[in-house]
Amino acid sequence: MATRDTARDTAGEPAPAAGAAGPAREPMSRPAWIAAMAAAMAIVFAAALLLPWWRQQTLAREEAAQAGAMATSEAAYPATVIPSRTPAPTAVAVVPLDGSAGGTQVIAIQNILPPSSPLAQEIRVAQSRFWQIYGAALYELDESRLPEVASGEALEFVIGQVRRLRAEGQAADVRGEHLSTIFDASETKAFIHDKFVNRSQSLDATTKKPIAGTPDTTYPEYIHVFERIDGEWKMTHFYSTTRMSS
Repeated sequence: MATRDTARDTAGEPAPAAGAAGPAREPMSRPAWIAAMAAAMAIVFAAALLLPWWRQQTLAREEAAQAGAMATSEAAYPATVIPSRTPAPTAVAVVPLDGSAGGTQVIAIQNILPPSSPLAQEIRVAQSRFWQIYGAALYELDESRLPEVASGEALEFVIGQVRRLRAEGQAADVRGEHLSTIFDASETKAFIHDKFVNRSQSLDATTKKPIAGTPDTTYPEYIHVFERIDGEWKMTHFYSTTRMSS
């Protein structure tokens, strides 16, 4: 009889209230804990190995995109640089960048470099790239890439030209051929007599439409100095045989 009363009392006990703590769980066995830790460490180790690779791939994609954009930009502003087929003058009077007549000097054109020589071809490539990037700067009114192709006095001058146009609300579409004679050249420095067959146009800075009154083809002549700086040829001096404003 006592046994039946006990069973009845147990069966009649109310169920645990909601939210009450249930029976305690058994702790994870040691082999399972070790396996979980090993898996976590493997994930961390794999991430540490993959992160540098992912960064390298991202950097490579960014560099490729930048190189593509640079190539597209340079292709949009072609510069034709060819050896001059007519003899250069034996000497020219050049005007300093500030236009001061008192500083005019005479430069003798001597020791002309054969156009077919490897050094002449290398310098012409640098000259062409200068005009491509300078042409882009004058059209887009953005001087940020000019340090790639110019240094020192020449860099200051070409940056000043871009800023002057921008202040005047103008841009320029630089077109024409550069007939160049390279002289007094070495592996580190070269002089260039550049006769520019100039068909450039002045543009409105916003619309990029030609401004009325742009002159017909002109033939200005320059003396440029290129120097090899940190392995790269850059223009360092920019002289004109005619007066130029800076």
